[in-house]
Amino acid sequence: MITYLVLSLAGALSWSFSEYILHRYLGHACKGRNTFSREHLAHHSDPSYFTPTSKKVLVAVFWFAVVFALSRLLW
Repeated sequence: MITYLVLSLAGALSWSFSEYILHRYLGHACKGRNTFSREHLAHHSDPSYFTPTSKKVLVAVFWFAVVFALSRLLW
């Protein structure tokens, strides 16, 4: 039981840290030099702007494939 609690806490913390790193470095530090940064800065300049769903799906599929491949290597 305690193992699941520890793993859940580790997952929540690593997810939050990943979001922070993504926001800080890919969103702001790149200053519009990549697609993520341009979309993110557009949202900051106009809070009603949201990245189109099609772009979000493409990114999600890509990262799912990367994480899946890495987890398969670890197992």
